[in-house]
Order: sequence, then structure tokens, then C-alpha cells
Amino acid sequence: EEDLIDVYFGCGCFWHVQHEFVQAERSLLSRPDASLTSRAGYAGGKAGSLNGKVCYHNAANVSDYGKLGHAEVVSLRIPPSKFEEFALEYCKLFDEKGFRPDQFG
Repeated sequence: EEDLIDVYFGCGCFWHVQHEFVQAERSLLSRPDASLTSRAGYAGGKAGSLNGKVCYHNAANVSDYGKLGHAEVVSLRIPPSKFEEFALEYCKLFDEKGFRPDQFG
């Protein structure tokens, strides 16, 4: 059995993308729900403001997403031999112009 690696896919809004990776973990790795590793979060950028937040959804605009530069990502743990299959799943989320149709309703 292969050691698992952490992979991160940057994707703008991460909620639908996380769902697709959960589905991929189920179909490509036969993982049951209790073993799913897909999770949404933020990566990169500068450290958060004094309160440590990186999220930009706040009324006081204390931590401004655009200024902090964090990217919305989905991370998961997979065997290295499956990376290409997960990368292909990621690419399927975009249309021929590079847009994600799920972001337009």
C-alpha cells in the first residue's frame, strides 16, 4: 500500500469543488464516508490580522481576503499513483474557456 500525499487544488469558490472531490474519493478510491479526506480551506497569502482570521466574510472588513491574498483550496490525501486521475477530475470542472459553470448558477 502506498503512503498518502497531501494535495491541494486551488479553485476560487471551494464548496462545489469539495463536493466533486468527495465524489472522486468515493469512485476512484472506493472510500467510505468515514474515510473521506476532502476539506475546504484557505492557503498561502499573508498572515491574518490581529484576530487571526483569513476569511473575508465579516461586517467590519477586519480581514480583507483581497489584501491578504489567500486562495480558496480543496485539500485531500491520496496515493501518488492516483494524482493524475484526481487532476483530470479537477480539469473536468472547467469549460473550454476556463470557466467553472457551477459558479454561474
